Amino acid sequence: MHGLIHVIFKSFIVTDFGEDTWQQVLAKCGLEDDTPIMQMQQYPDDLTLAAVGAACAVLNVDVDTALGLFGRFFVRYLAANGWTRMLLSLGSTLEDLLVN
Repeated sequence: MHGLIHVIFKSFIVTDFGEDTWQQVLAKCGLEDDTPIMQMQQYPDDLTLAAVGAACAVLNVDVDTALGLFGRFFVRYLAANGWTRMLLSLGSTLEDLLVN
């Protein structure tokens, strides 16, 4: 996954659940701070999935629920941060978006 996903995932956790929750997620991933995973570069998918799993454990929710909440946050984040134009250029339907 790209580091941008990690940046948005952190924003989701901190905004919706607080900095302490983010610190707990990092601890479950074996990290003392998030500096190594916040660069704008590619990371192994296993790292991102481990962070999602850690968040599920800390928040006591299943993966489907966590990803649904993150998906809603992700769309709002993109819209609030100037990505709407890019998203609209990818198609007018969900199928168009996914294909592009």
